[in-house]
Amino acid sequence: MTAIPLVVLGAGGHAREVSWIAGRSGRFVIEAFLDETIAGARGGRLDGVPIVGRDELAALLGRKGLEVFSATGILDLRRRWAAEFSALPFASIVDPSVLMGPRTSVGPGSIVFPACVISADVTVGAHVSINAGCTVSHDTVIADLTNLGPGCHLTGRVKVGAGCDLGAGVVVLPGVTIGAGATIGAGAVVTRDVPPSVVAVGVPARVRRPQ
Repeated sequence: MTAIPLVVLGAGGHAREVSWIAGRSGRFVIEAFLDETIAGARGGRLDGVPIVGRDELAALLGRKGLEVFSATGILDLRRRWAAEFSALPFASIVDPSVLMGPRTSVGPGSIVFPACVISADVTVGAHVSINAGCTVSHDTVIADLTNLGPGCHLTGRVKVGAGCDLGAGVVVLPGVTIGAGATIGAGAVVTRDVPPSVVAVGVPARVRRPQ
């Protein structure tokens, strides 16, 4: 199998994780990391791969078969890059340790970290990050641009709206809907629907304030 050339948008901690999982998958060869924030990092290397700025990136983007991946945990930046590079194919990266059920899909620009179980008939949207040790049960839908922190557990028929951020160890009970743009604090147990654009914390999770 010919490896897919990949440009990773970002050069921070999340980019290092993406590089690791992309390498484990055996599907990709990383051509460059984009750094927009620390000028001194440009011209350096990460995992032996060049770190480039915008000018150098432009020369790479015309390469045949190239895919890109937005490696940032900041949802606003991920959203901006998704729009800016929409003409290019975004890679989906799934660690080889992941157990994936039938009729389950992972959208472009999404990543599933090691030791996850994604059960049957699950839909994972675009630009979603599912961190290590998560379980996602049957008939769950995770909309675009959502983060699941390490060790989240989404039981059956859960719906998570676009742009949500679930902290480490969140548990969502069966049939619960989390509205778009909501933030769920680490360790919360979500027992009932959460409105859009709020912060909910605790056991059971309660709305504390709007975003």
